[in-house]
This record gives sequence, structure tokens and C-alpha cells, in this order.
Amino acid sequence: MTRSSFVILLFTYKPTPASTHQPDTIIFLTLTMNKEKKNTNIFSSLRFMRGCSAFFIISIVSSLLTSLCELICPKIISFTVDSVIGGEAKKTPAFVSGLLENIGGVSYLRDNLWIIAVLILALAVFMGTFNFSAILFNRKGSETLVENMRNRLFTHIEHLSFSWYMKNQTGDIIQRCTSDVETVKSFLSDQLTEVIKTILLVVMSLCFMYSVNASVATVALVSIPIIVIYSTVFRSLIAHKFLECDENEGKLSSIVQENLTGVRVVRAFGREKYEVDKFTKQNKLYTGLWVKLCGILSVFWATGDVISGLQVMIVLVLGSVLCVKGQMSVGDLIAIVSYNSMLIWPVRQLGRVISEMSKAGVSVGRIN
Repeated sequence: MTRSSFVILLFTYKPTPASTHQPDTIIFLTLTMNKEKKNTNIFSSLRFMRGCSAFFIISIVSSLLTSLCELICPKIISFTVDSVIGGEAKKTPAFVSGLLENIGGVSYLRDNLWIIAVLILALAVFMGTFNFSAILFNRKGSETLVENMRNRLFTHIEHLSFSWYMKNQTGDIIQRCTSDVETVKSFLSDQLTEVIKTILLVVMSLCFMYSVNASVATVALVSIPIIVIYSTVFRSLIAHKFLECDENEGKLSSIVQENLTGVRVVRAFGREKYEVDKFTKQNKLYTGLWVKLCGILSVFWATGDVISGLQVMIVLVLGSVLCVKGQMSVGDLIAIVSYNSMLIWPVRQLGRVISEMSKAGVSVGRIN
């Protein structure tokens, strides 16, 4: 924050016999102008993560292990369809070939398909365990984060000057300590950790897809920058609308707070109807802003769904054509479709993170 001050000299004149323009009193009035520059960089809120970063790291690692188990399943199904059931010889990693030889080869698996079922069930158990760990430690980290933010914010507010309280409405201050803190917590605990998981999941999914068929994987890859660029442009268009909604929510909270604390005065002067009309007007304005914003967001999500649907359709059609021509096996097609399904939602989620970053950036700026 930068602060600049200037002094205005106010002269009051009182006519006297000696002179009708002699100043009788000089009043010095100092005005202070504050110019605030809000830091809306969402990553500036990472300073509140002291004491909870370990929880988030464990959560991210557990999420990655969950994704790894999920990525292995299509490979097992593809191998089962092509090699075990179809009898097609497929190249497998050395450790897999050695394991197959130890249990009796592919023919033994063909006669005992329950082994593959148990293997997939074991992967599901591991996925559930890692997913539970990811959620548990994420919630521990997020609640510790909220505790740190609220404590530091409240301590800071308690030491501010009285003039600051005169310039800021109580309801708006309360909102910064509650609603804005929750918004930042939601972004850091849900969205930011999801970004790390999404990036690694997308990279691993594409690697698996390229190992199956490069042309289909390239088609799937093309949609990723389209969705990311589209979401980034959209984010820049709606950032100011999130700010407008947040500020008007603060005004609405201020009206409620002032009326509840000054209810005796309102009743004494018979101002009930005036205050109700005032609240209704602000509530209507606030609701209208959110309705407009939700309308814009619905366009954003609908357009994203169309792009994602087209990508799924193209991958499926191309994979089917290659499968009919004999350039790709049925098991590979199943694996490609599975990996593409795993790929498209995280990419859509990445677009959501970019749009949610606008809202979180506004809250970070108000907290800062």
C-alpha cells in the first residue's frame, strides 16, 4: 500500500475596521489519500500453508498412486482380450513375460481367468486405499490452512487503526474472514492439488496412448491446448464479474449486520419498512449479478462439453476405422477408449480450475 498526504489551508474571513480582507482564523485540514493495489496472485496465498504442506504432499502422492492403478487396468484388459482370449501374441515387458512363464504362460491364464479378475480386484482395493488417504490428508491440510488464514487475518485486523474501521463496513470485513477464506481454501485444497494430479495424469495417459497407437494419441492431444486456451480467455472475461459479485455480497452482509446490531434504533424510529426495502433492493441486485454470471458460466461449460464430446467421437471413430483395417487390435481399441476417457475429464477439470482461479484471485486480493 502506498500513501500520500497533502495539506489544504482554509481561511475564514471576518471583516474588521482596518481591513475587510484580513484573515481572522486559519484552519489546517490534512487529507490523506490511500491508494491500494490489490495483489490478486492466487499463489501469494501459499504463505498460509506453513504447518499443512506435508498433508497436501501426502495427498498428492496418494492421488498419483490412485491414478497409476487406474492406468494399469486398461492394459490388463487389453492384454486379456487380445492375448488370453484372442490368442494373439503381443509384446509385453520383460518382468511381465517372466511372471507369465512362472505361472504357466498365457494358456494357463486362459483356463483360469479368475486370476485376472483377482488382479483387477486387488488393483481396485489399492485404488480405494490410496483414494481414502488422498481425501483424508487433503481435508486435514485444508482445515489447518483455514485455521492459519483466519488466525493471521483476525490478528492483523485487531491491530489496525480506528480510521480503517471507519472506512470499511463491518459486514465486508466479516465476509473477508469467512467467505473469502473459504473460497481460497477451496481453491488450494481442491483445485490446486487437482492441477498437479491432472497434469501428471494427462502426461501418463498420453504416454500409454502413444505406446498403443501414435496417430490416435495425436488426435487426443490436439484437443488439450484448445480447451486450455479457451478456458484462459474465458477466465480473463469473467474475473471482474466475480469481483462485482463478491463486493455486493459484502454490502448485503453489512446491511444485515448493521440492522441486527442496531435493531433497537430501527424500531424506535419506525424504520422497519425503509430497512426492508433497502435490503430487498440490494438482495435483488446481488441475485441478478449471480444469475448473469451463472448464465455466462453455463455457456462456458456447454461449449467445453461440445469440444470434449467431439474429441471423444473423433478418437472412437478413428480407432474403430483402424481396428477394421487391421492396424489396431480390439484390445488396443478398448485401451485407447479407456485412456481417452481418463484423459478428457482431467482436461475439462483443468479448464474448470482456470475459471475458478478468477474467483479465488478476487478473494486473495481482498484478503491481501
